[in-house]
Amino acid sequence: MTTNPEDPARAIDLPTIEEHPDGIPTGRLVTERTMRPAVARVRLTFTKLGPLRFIGHLDLARVWERAVRRARLPVAYTQGFTPRPRIAFAAPLALGAIGLRERVDIHLSEHMSPQNVATALSTQLPPGCDICDACLVDLEAPSMTAVMKWASFVIALSNPTETESSPASESGTRWARRVPDPAVIASPPRSGTANDRRGSEPGLASDRTPNDDGSFPEERVTATSTQTGAQLVPNPYGPTKDEPLRPSAEWLAPLTPATSMPPPDELDTRLRALLDSPSAFVTRTREGKSSNVDIRPFIINASWMWDATSPMEDDGHSLGSVAHLWLVVRHDATGAGRPDDIAASLDLQVVEVTRTAIGLDDEPPPLRPTATS
Repeated sequence: MTTNPEDPARAIDLPTIEEHPDGIPTGRLVTERTMRPAVARVRLTFTKLGPLRFIGHLDLARVWERAVRRARLPVAYTQGFTPRPRIAFAAPLALGAIGLRERVDIHLSEHMSPQNVATALSTQLPPGCDICDACLVDLEAPSMTAVMKWASFVIALSNPTETESSPASESGTRWARRVPDPAVIASPPRSGTANDRRGSEPGLASDRTPNDDGSFPEERVTATSTQTGAQLVPNPYGPTKDEPLRPSAEWLAPLTPATSMPPPDELDTRLRALLDSPSAFVTRTREGKSSNVDIRPFIINASWMWDATSPMEDDGHSLGSVAHLWLVVRHDATGAGRPDDIAASLDLQVVEVTRTAIGLDDEPPPLRPTATS
């Protein structure tokens, strides 16, 4: 391999391999595309709606990597043992939350207009991920994570039910509404190896008898009386009533709150007391350790939205008796305001979270809800 001293990408004599144009480098050897430096940086604003909100942040990153690959964009790669496309998000979104104006930066190894990048990606992204805006950003500008200052939300709140025992912050998804324990139908824990269970559990060994063609039949798990202690309800997300996505033993109770909300005057009183208070301490639990955190410095603005509807309600899924709160919280290197903490300080629980905007250092926080909120 020869090098050209005038080309910085060829300054180091490294082995290269031939690569398919649509492939993603997997490391070990340097490829032709991973040696190309970034020459442009495009910032896209997109949505995360519908079923897409039920995938985590790492899976969302894979969605964008595959969309960039299928669109055949000249994306730049990181310089390391395992080169990865240079795609950076402003801030992760909690699992189950809705995003109306999320942001992502894509570094390119060739110059392209932002409109062409958005057009190429729009045909490759899944439903619910729509590109709203595209613009060029200086390559030397700091990352969005370093300059992010605030985030605005619209959260649907309901009155806590008597079955709500522990704070939502103890769960994996902090703000996710919990279903009463008897309604969560789960299989009992099993111990031992799979071969031990097949030999000891009744009916399981005969079900694993191979067919004539050598394949094995599917295991049939019948719900027992201990598993179906609560009343089962149909799965609303199943293809048909006869073919649900989950077996009947795993259906959950509806998410409709069991108690009605307090009157608007009382909710206004609670919110004014929170905003007028110099401090508001809540208890956060992480890995079995509890700590008291003052969340008042993180609240920038908040107000009730009495006529608002959520995206889920627009799709025909009723949330029951809820009230919508517009919220702007600080989100920077010192910390971030959490919707579940604000809900706990109001003696309410979160049913749904919608992040409406992300603010960077040169963007002032909104003073009132906008049309996109």
